[in-house]
Amino acid sequence: MHPTRRTLLGVARLAPAALASAALAGSVDRAAVIAGWRRRIESFLQLGIVPIIDTEFTYGPSIDLAFVAEEMDRAGVAQICLAPGDRQTSDFSIAAFRRYPDRFVPTTKDGSSPEWYAHRADFAATLARDLSTSDYFLMGEFELRHYPSGLQFNAGKMHRDVDVPLDDPSVDRVFELAGTAGLALQIHYELEDRLLPPLEALLARHLDTAVIWCHLGQMRFRDRNTIYGPAYVEGLIGRFPNLHFDLATGGPGHVHPMSRQRDATLYVFTGRDQWNGYLDPAWKRVLQAHPDRFLAASDSDGDRFKDMRNKFDRLHGMILAELSDEAQRAIAFGNAGG
Repeated sequence: MHPTRRTLLGVARLAPAALASAALAGSVDRAAVIAGWRRRIESFLQLGIVPIIDTEFTYGPSIDLAFVAEEMDRAGVAQICLAPGDRQTSDFSIAAFRRYPDRFVPTTKDGSSPEWYAHRADFAATLARDLSTSDYFLMGEFELRHYPSGLQFNAGKMHRDVDVPLDDPSVDRVFELAGTAGLALQIHYELEDRLLPPLEALLARHLDTAVIWCHLGQMRFRDRNTIYGPAYVEGLIGRFPNLHFDLATGGPGHVHPMSRQRDATLYVFTGRDQWNGYLDPAWKRVLQAHPDRFLAASDSDGDRFKDMRNKFDRLHGMILAELSDEAQRAIAFGNAGG
């Protein structure tokens, strides 16, 4: 544990090491929750396993929570932040937490459906009511610029081709709510030259809001980017102390059907060995130099939750194992939980 280091999600009322300053409004024994989360982390450490706190997992009704709980034990995952998805309210996450209080972290409903990108003002108003309860410890992923996933594209679900103007008042409102509540806010934003200046302006307007930019290095269209890369991310780290990144991305061989390009730029693709590649040395240097700015995540959901163990195995084998012990612990669980 690092008692003098402020954890990212400790600010967000998440962390096992920082929960003494937080409570689930009137319904949960705070001391028992803290002790349970800490015990679970320590149980892995005692076995020589670096546990993971998964900060990005979208909950849907098709997900078998019992299956997820069992897979967490097998994959060395201490806690998962469950953000309810489309047509569900935030309190679905509270219900999952109550069922497995040592595993699931209450997280607000994410912005990955028409409820957000087509009705932003109403969504922000609902979010404000949710946050007034002090029940939640993280804000789910908000799609600002999002291409359909491979599964969505192949199924013709082009409504997930989302482009929210970053100067929209509702976007600023969500960032303001996060800052006021002391919660970290997750965003999905694609990597293209034209998109970067508006995001930098948004971040500059909300320096008091902890932001997690999901999917480090996930680049759907490489030909639309000449700027984003390890050096650019390191520059952002220097400019924005409130900005963090999660490591949820596909493997080295993953091809996005919309662009027909390999989109996991964290890795060098070889087509050989277990993972078909290895961690790009330039990204490894950034992770090793700034381990306090990165978080473990799986980006699991109702379509992909049965593959969650493979995701965590890849995270352990391709990224964490390549880093120093201190950096491993920080990224796997320390930045989230102390």
